[in-house]
Amino acid sequence: WVFLATADAGAAWVAMTKRAVASARARTSLEHIVCVFRGGRDAALARWLERAGVEVLYHDAPAWADRVVEALATKAGRDNVRFSPLYKSASALAATFLRVDIPLLLDPRKHGEIVLYADADVAFLRDVRREDFGSGTDPAYFAMGAEFMEPPIYGNAGVMLLNLIGLRRTYAAFADWTFSDANVRRGLHFGKFGPGDQGAYAEFYEGAFAVVRSPSFNWRPYWRARWADPGILHFHGPKPDDYREALGGGAAKPPLAWRAILKRCRGRGGAPCADWLRIYDCLPGEVGAVSTPACAALLAPRRGAPAGAAFAAVLFLLGCWCSRRLGVHPRWRRSPSTDL
Repeated sequence: WVFLATADAGAAWVAMTKRAVASARARTSLEHIVCVFRGGRDAALARWLERAGVEVLYHDAPAWADRVVEALATKAGRDNVRFSPLYKSASALAATFLRVDIPLLLDPRKHGEIVLYADADVAFLRDVRREDFGSGTDPAYFAMGAEFMEPPIYGNAGVMLLNLIGLRRTYAAFADWTFSDANVRRGLHFGKFGPGDQGAYAEFYEGAFAVVRSPSFNWRPYWRARWADPGILHFHGPKPDDYREALGGGAAKPPLAWRAILKRCRGRGGAPCADWLRIYDCLPGEVGAVSTPACAALLAPRRGAPAGAAFAAVLFLLGCWCSRRLGVHPRWRRSPSTDL
């Protein structure tokens, strides 16, 4: 697993990063964890990562860093904050673009040709399996999960399966295009393909990557599914503290782009955000931390067939009854875990 971190990360991001690493150590068989780190070796987070056995690759001066500053100096760049709070700061936006350089920094001979990337605002709940990304051959460049389950379906770059060889081969063309004058003038937002490096990936590699619609490797707290067995829980958009504030009735206002997401947690039939937050808070915040008995019970792996299978059978029988008695034909979905 490879992820990104920076020396200037705030306390909340530091805590999320530690929980991501600690959960990977506690809940998976991952042995090799790599962090692409912007900052010096004396940074407190860098020292913590090294003590936790993470391989830290220091990358303090990307060749394209000045282009991010130029982009945010444009009117388009300043206006793009309505799409993402990352556009408030060149440092924050550059931090997410570090993902672009992963193929140059990782050695396929050492780290493998196919590697898992995940943001630091995740928690590992179980091993991520190759089949979670779909059957078939390895991706030519990358594969990712859906941003939202509702159409239109497009990818979220927070968790990706990367082909280092394919991405190395196209790196120069991708980087030159991403930070071209035309894209800098539009503030590094890529129109219908979305903001930041995610939009750049989607536009440049359009048609050359797969998007998994119900990604167990990139599950969100705000999805309304009541049954799921995710490998990775991803706090895309609102972070744990934002959920705590929203669920607790706090008065703080999250960024505009996140308010619609947090609304999904409210009311009867809303997303099980509070349930996922309890699971997240039960995961270790430090490597080697021991769970309380209550948390150990909450985090215990499911045994036997998933409850969703029995629930689907009940829905099927109920639907048949409805069809016969009422003359209606229910709209079936492939799995209850994908029902929004």
